[in-house]
Amino acid sequence: MSERNIQVEIRRKEFTPREYLLPGRFNLTLKFEALVPGSSYIFSGAIPEQLPEAKNFYDGIDKLKRRILSGEKLHLEEETKRLLNEVYALKQKFKKSTNFPKLLNSYFIPGSSIKGAVRSSIEYKLKPTKVGDSFISYSCYIAESSFLDKLFAKNHLTFWGDDISYFRFSCSVPKVCVVCDLFGTQSLASRVSFSDALLTSPTSTSLEFLKDLNIEAVKPNSKFNLRVDAINLNFVELGLLFLGFEIFSRSPILIGSFKYRYNPKVTKKLYRDRFSFGLLKFNLVDFNEFISSELPKMSTNELVEKAKEELLSSELSNFIDYNKGVIS
Repeated sequence: MSERNIQVEIRRKEFTPREYLLPGRFNLTLKFEALVPGSSYIFSGAIPEQLPEAKNFYDGIDKLKRRILSGEKLHLEEETKRLLNEVYALKQKFKKSTNFPKLLNSYFIPGSSIKGAVRSSIEYKLKPTKVGDSFISYSCYIAESSFLDKLFAKNHLTFWGDDISYFRFSCSVPKVCVVCDLFGTQSLASRVSFSDALLTSPTSTSLEFLKDLNIEAVKPNSKFNLRVDAINLNFVELGLLFLGFEIFSRSPILIGSFKYRYNPKVTKKLYRDRFSFGLLKFNLVDFNEFISSELPKMSTNELVEKAKEELLSSELSNFIDYNKGVIS
């Protein structure tokens, strides 16, 4: 059987409620500082510029919806073809920004990008593990198996491993995997909320336009601040969250563009022969509990150690590859 045809059995449980607080669970605000290592640049500016024609397209969708609801007889096949042609035309016109994202006077990395990177890291680490004749995982991640082709995603697979392409059925409520229970899935809200990561080091010394790549990138040794709010947590889930941030390993995580093109674990080709791309190293600098009052008084180091201890002693631990994604 080829690797692509291997099917993974997913361990699932009833999802954790979002609409009320659970006894014994806690709610935290976590504050992180993120450092771009001295050996890396970061570019997270692939934001499409809005086109005036896009409004016309969405207006057209609304008009078509109203016509369908009114009972008007339509040639839906022709209407669908027309809309698909408009989508394709818009896609051709959209341009990706070459500037680093900026809102008012603040440069930032979108919180959605960091959340996606942290979630993916956790999913990849919850590797399919062979038990008897079956492969078992606590993560339902299937996005890779649906579109990855080894010919076109060689660097991605080289970094994370071929097992990320094993086939898995996605979650649906009420029973979900631990990752979907924490980060959400279709019809299930996330229990963690990520702010945008704001650049805190001086912009005059943190940004550089790289002419050969035609992008405005954040330079090495720049710093960002990030806030994460989480509800109805237990220490195992907090451990998973810290695992995704690489708090235990003290490794950077990967984010943004060019992160595989210039990556020493994937290729010998480095930018300007010495720089990686997309490395961001997180450090927990503060936390506070809100609404609940379940935690004893402790330092950030004690919180991290408690979460690590609980995760290591949980049933999940035997299904985690702690070294996957770690960059030395």
